[in-house]
Amino acid sequence: MKLLIAEDEPAMSEAVADILTYHKYIVDVVDNGEDALHYAMSGQNDGLILDIMMPKMDGLTALGEMRRRGLRTPA
Repeated sequence: MKLLIAEDEPAMSEAVADILTYHKYIVDVVDNGEDALHYAMSGQNDGLILDIMMPKMDGLTALGEMRRRGLRTPA
């Protein structure tokens, strides 16, 4: 299972990615909402973990845009 983590705090994103990787998930990590939108729209992720407050675009706005574009990946 491949997950996308969007988190702008490096320590937090590293900790979450390490835990998920340990449990055999494949993890992509981005640090802002615009990159999260770009990665998510590739359609290659099975799930999304989005921080709400991020630079460039917050997580809720990014998720709204993903849904508007038809992406139904669980978040």
